[in-house]
Amino acid sequence: MDVEILEFNVPGGTNTLLVLKDVETQLHKDELYTILYEKFSQFGLLFQVSLHQLDSVAGSGITNYIIYIRYYSGRSCSQARSAVQRQKLGLHKMCGGYVRLGQPRTRDGVVPLLRFRCEELANYYLGFNGWSSKLLYHRQEDSDPLTIKYVTVVLLEFRKQELSCEGAGLIQETIDLEQELLYQRVNVAKRSIGEAFLAAWGKVMFVVLHGSKVHIEINTAKRDAFMYNPLWDQPQIQVKEADYMVDGDGEEEIVDEVGEADTSLFSDEDTDGRCNIQETDGRCLIQERPIEIEIETN
Repeated sequence: MDVEILEFNVPGGTNTLLVLKDVETQLHKDELYTILYEKFSQFGLLFQVSLHQLDSVAGSGITNYIIYIRYYSGRSCSQARSAVQRQKLGLHKMCGGYVRLGQPRTRDGVVPLLRFRCEELANYYLGFNGWSSKLLYHRQEDSDPLTIKYVTVVLLEFRKQELSCEGAGLIQETIDLEQELLYQRVNVAKRSIGEAFLAAWGKVMFVVLHGSKVHIEINTAKRDAFMYNPLWDQPQIQVKEADYMVDGDGEEEIVDEVGEADTSLFSDEDTDGRCNIQETDGRCLIQERPIEIEIETN
């Protein structure tokens, strides 16, 4: 079965790289780039087309190039390599010489794709309506006075597959006193959003069948740099201490820290052991133990 797994990382290895050596042409570099991009993009989405000039033949206008063509898909690269070997692209005529394949080199390490490339890859395989994103949390967090700290959480949704995943990004930088503060805040905020999207796309995998049918999987083993609490943007206030005051008639009232009187805490019956009200000679005698109610603001 023809199955390929694509992750949102910079493609590496020999199976996605096509190298063309000894490409001799009189075409301008920009014109050659456009022609190559059009010819090789018919096999799949291109990650990069790179032209490196080797030398020029004096007086002839002919320039010798070595060209690197990188695909996201190894299947696409294999099809392009086969087309070059069979001379189906007409490169030998266009370039005025024999075009031969070079030996690609393996690159070590995994590098995540930039945000715009993640969206480009998703649009190619899913279409423009195949996914959506949502900003769940984006705020400047408290830090020391000389540091700007932003936290962002985003959500990716794939409604047709009924799948979703979140990504969190945290960026903090020391304030440069020689630069405008607003510019630095905007820069840190943008980078925080980008970091969150990279974390979210990094959990997505495309399982491509026969180069066309796409199945989505979410890598639940990957973890963000920190955990996102959905209650961050829903602050809750609870009273944890109460003060007492006596009015002109000698009656006591409980006043919370906001300054609002609340006498509903007293009842005629001692139901929870907090207070006991007894009426003697028209006056209320209050017997109660201190009430401790905590205030926590998230």
